[in-house]
Amino acid sequence: MDLKETDRYLRQPRINYEENLYKRMDDFRRQEILCDTILQVDGQEFPAHKNVLAACSEYFLGLFTSDMKEKHQLEVKLEGFRAFVMNDLLHYIYTGEVEITDENVKELVFAADYLLITSLKDKGSEYLEGILNPSNCLSMRAFSEKFDCEELMDKSESFILENFVAVSKSEEFLHLCLSEIEKLITLDDVIVETEEQVYEAVVSWVKHDVNNRRENFPRLLSQVRLGCMSKYYIAEYVEKEELVTNNLECTKLLYEAMKSYALHGPQRQPIRDICKMRKCLDSNVDAIITIWGPGDELRSSTQCYVPSVNQWYNLAPMLIPRFSHGAVACEGFIFTVGGVSLNGHLSSMERYDYRTNTWAGVAPMAKEISALGVAELNGSLYAVGGWHRGRPLNTVLRYYPNSNIWEAVAPMTSNRGGPCVVSDKYLYAIGGKTENDNANDPFKYLSTVEKYDPRTNTWTMTTPMQVRRAYACGVAVGGNLYVVGGTQDDLYSSHSSCEAFDIENNTWTYIANLCISRALAGIAFVGNHIYVLGGKKNSRERTDKVEFYDIDLDVWKVVGSVPNCMGGIQCSAVSLSTQFLNSLTKIT
Repeated sequence: MDLKETDRYLRQPRINYEENLYKRMDDFRRQEILCDTILQVDGQEFPAHKNVLAACSEYFLGLFTSDMKEKHQLEVKLEGFRAFVMNDLLHYIYTGEVEITDENVKELVFAADYLLITSLKDKGSEYLEGILNPSNCLSMRAFSEKFDCEELMDKSESFILENFVAVSKSEEFLHLCLSEIEKLITLDDVIVETEEQVYEAVVSWVKHDVNNRRENFPRLLSQVRLGCMSKYYIAEYVEKEELVTNNLECTKLLYEAMKSYALHGPQRQPIRDICKMRKCLDSNVDAIITIWGPGDELRSSTQCYVPSVNQWYNLAPMLIPRFSHGAVACEGFIFTVGGVSLNGHLSSMERYDYRTNTWAGVAPMAKEISALGVAELNGSLYAVGGWHRGRPLNTVLRYYPNSNIWEAVAPMTSNRGGPCVVSDKYLYAIGGKTENDNANDPFKYLSTVEKYDPRTNTWTMTTPMQVRRAYACGVAVGGNLYVVGGTQDDLYSSHSSCEAFDIENNTWTYIANLCISRALAGIAFVGNHIYVLGGKKNSRERTDKVEFYDIDLDVWKVVGSVPNCMGGIQCSAVSLSTQFLNSLTKIT
């Protein structure tokens, strides 16, 4: 009706009206006032109101409005429900409130799914998402599939893939059926640090019930990407596994994996038509692994530098702290050899696996050597020159990673302590420090260069550098050898000058000077740039600066700092998976 100007009216706000109504209706239910149906659950009776039940549940709406017999019956029997959860369920239907716990959540989701109460089912599913862990995610995935909880299903599957290693060590994993295991390990999206972890998961599953599962091992092993595993791991573990050795089909798979290495060289990652890598292992970042020399104290530090983001990470330390050592990447590992420790000079060698972030001791050299040059050539490691008991050496040792054996090869024509050793098609020993005939000046610094031909086991002299250098660093790039810094006196007064050797023309030319002079620095070639890290300016002063050299522009530029100001850094360029990097501790 129309309001006249003289009419008075007051519109009252609905303060807590719905809440009070819900509470009042729930009180009626509990006091059995005006109830018109009784739910029979697990041997107990629960009075309720049909209209309230129907307003919340599509199941009850259909039950009470269709021509089904329950429409006119007082009692409705619900099968499969438990009495303790029915109280929580009815409280939610009447008030919209529910207390979800680890104990009642699955019962609530089951009930909500059966009774078509979508809002409660979503709440329960969300709760389950929040308690996902490696011990329950597999059963949670099965639960979500049974009750059509799409969001929980997606979260469970993602959790399993992202935490495969932890999940594979759970009791639930060991009780999966064959088809579930096979489906899981075939996925490209499984996230692991190494393919070895997939293999170990398969072996654990089979050995949990080996009598019944042994026959399934070849089928599962065929889904493990053996060609993406370290051949040293295969030799040390897989070849000795009785599940493999006692099965012809498995040994054939192993043979195919090892054949892929023979066909495609020393790289750990075979070409894709031999073995397709999982996505997490195929997403790699160029990095520099640094093995530290002396600073304020003797260190065993190993760290990783990613130039593209100027970020440092901590890695596992060496087994023996050392300095004045050599290091090089060879056959998918990094080896550090010789040097000096707190207990004296070292002959020992360690091998770093940058897939598992672990060090292991391997065969030592025949004698203690420090300030040696180390390089890789044709899948073997060479230890060149260095110092032994105060005297420079001309000896050269070759190490075979596959057999863990050292042997002596032809010695150099000159004794060289602290040489720069670089490999291309040949092995080059550049500069260094040697004995002098002058008693007043017992040592001299060298500019001479000689190269080793592994085919003939001979050393020949080639064009000398333009400057005498010991403790310089060098790298081979694009048909040239680049030699950086170094020193030519016992005060370690370092060079800023650098030279490039044209291998084809046997000529040395100066390139741009370093921004900061240095000797005993680390060097690596990454992303079309030469990086030089740390080093000593002189006997008292070190530098923590990182520079890179742009070959095309002939320019050096300071781009960062090493975490510790040290000389004697040894560097190796590697390609690391982003998953592995994400597992490391950043240095800030």
